[in-house]
Amino acid sequence: MTSAAEWMAWVYVITNSVRVLFYAPQIRAVLKCEDGAKALSIATWSFWTFANLTATLYGGFVIHDSAFCAIFAGNLACTAAVTLIAARKRFLAHRLNSKETVMPSNVEELLESARQSRRNEMKRLFGVAVSALARMVNRAFAPVSTAPVGFWIPLASHLDPEDRTGC
Repeated sequence: MTSAAEWMAWVYVITNSVRVLFYAPQIRAVLKCEDGAKALSIATWSFWTFANLTATLYGGFVIHDSAFCAIFAGNLACTAAVTLIAARKRFLAHRLNSKETVMPSNVEELLESARQSRRNEMKRLFGVAVSALARMVNRAFAPVSTAPVGFWIPLASHLDPEDRTGC
């Protein structure tokens, strides 16, 4: 029979692993935000990002638990994505509001151009968030003593000759 401590450990692992999925609606909402993400507290999200960074480092350097590191690296990537997207939106909104605006002659072209710019920016920011998350996961699962500098993808050139079948 498992003890209460073992049950609690599993509940902790499951809830903190699933928590990464619940950042997606927040990331999507901040990407769609058009007012400079005024409703979002950058200070709070920055602190949560810092807290997840310290938890990731604690898991790697103090308790040497790769699962713990992976969980908090995922949370770190998501909170950092929300924070960085919101900060960029706020910066761009401030920059836009500080310039004098002139009514264009063709409003439809301006609207379409703005929509296209927004779509391109959302794609770029999503790509940045995904690549940051991939780097964090790769680093969390890399061996501590031989942590690679770049991506942790096994290439055929890194394999022993007997492991290169079909390469």
